[in-house]
Amino acid sequence: MKQGMRQYSTEKLSHRVLYVLTAVIAVVFCLFYFVGYDQPFEDNPEYNAPQFTGMLVGFVVFFVVASVVAGLAALVISIRKRGGSEGIVNGIYVARIASVITVFTALLLIVTFILGSGDAININGEKYQDAFWLKIADMFVSSIIVMLVLSVAAVVFGATRYLRKKDHKC
Repeated sequence: MKQGMRQYSTEKLSHRVLYVLTAVIAVVFCLFYFVGYDQPFEDNPEYNAPQFTGMLVGFVVFFVVASVVAGLAALVISIRKRGGSEGIVNGIYVARIASVITVFTALLLIVTFILGSGDAININGEKYQDAFWLKIADMFVSSIIVMLVLSVAAVVFGATRYLRKKDHKC
């Protein structure tokens, strides 16, 4: 009997996608680090020019673009499904949550850009002085750190849910 993808549950399908992506990512990074990693750079032989650098950069760019497209598609689909309603699903104000997250992310990016450093740095023995791109890089790094800390805090809070429920029953 032929089994199509439509028969898979969402959970089973997402697990398969996760496993495939993890395997592809592992292969790409292994190729980068273990195949031709110690090739000298043509312009300056003191530096390495790994053979699969282009593939790794292209891979990362592809996933960044795919993530942005998937996020925008999910936003459009969500807005279309919700329409003009208040966005309450199972007693949860999803429209309010989505708005708060969007505003928080935008404010976080703005604040981390303003606070980011534009000071010149040394890269491969040369000064890099483009303050705008230095601030952009600092903005993304700082924003990712803040979001990771908040994500870990949310996971810990969620994991202690059963402990909090047990304490209230007593």
